Amino acid sequence: MGLSSEVQHALIAPLRRICEDTRCILIVQGGSQRELERAIRSEAAGVLCGDGSTRELWTAIESVRSGRRYLPRALEQILLDRIRLGSDARTGSFGSLTDRERTILHRIGEGDSNVEIAAALGLSRRTVDTHRTRLMHKLGIHKTAALVRFAVREGFIEA
Repeated sequence: MGLSSEVQHALIAPLRRICEDTRCILIVQGGSQRELERAIRSEAAGVLCGDGSTRELWTAIESVRSGRRYLPRALEQILLDRIRLGSDARTGSFGSLTDRERTILHRIGEGDSNVEIAAALGLSRRTVDTHRTRLMHKLGIHKTAALVRFAVREGFIEA
């Protein structure tokens, strides 16, 4: 059984603090945009998708061993396409959301109303409504159900 991506990320930095020469390869399951972005930003020397081949794993190990970072070609192509398209509201990127908008998106995905979110976060209902409106605008989403589907698809909340 593999470790969750959160556990993998939590282990990389402490390992690198113990021994600077430690080079890790992070294996991402699922491949949501959010997970891939976190993996690339991590201190991992290489990133693999969980459905990669044994040959690809050996290629990653050799690359990392020789001091280079490793991304599979398929992931490189996805990233290049996203860069070409732009990682903004038109592409539905989490990168454009504030921490508060992410928190509210999570609560919406959990089924909380604006009133419930406001009470839990110590905000007014109107402030929560403003955050909801802004995050929907940034993501180019106009309905709450579509917002929840987006959050599930990108791995931000569990279905």
